[in-house]
Amino acid sequence: MRLLLVLAVCSIPVLAPAQAAAQQLRPKVSPESAQSAALARVPNGSVQAMQLKVERGTMVYIYDISAPGGSGLEEVQVSAVDGRVVSVQHLGGAPGRAATPGQRVADRVNSPAPPRR
Repeated sequence: MRLLLVLAVCSIPVLAPAQAAAQQLRPKVSPESAQSAALARVPNGSVQAMQLKVERGTMVYIYDISAPGGSGLEEVQVSAVDGRVVSVQHLGGAPGRAATPGQRVADRVNSPAPPRR
């Protein structure tokens, strides 16, 4: 009887906490819906990059959007749970630090500044 009990217990799949959490984190809002909400905040904007990420405990779509005639990018975070805009932040635009399409400006802006001459 003990042998059967042990086999039954061993056959139950065990997930690590990180795996269990990852299975529960699934966006409820489509990327297209989130993009529409982000573009509504930047009139005539063009999406340069998109990323799905958990920030401060909230799953968000992060859109880097360039505005015509503007410098830098607007980073718009949209909740992947309910589709509301969580934050809008202007990034870049400093001389010598032009935004590169597909590269998150936040990654470049947070790096050390080049030495002054």
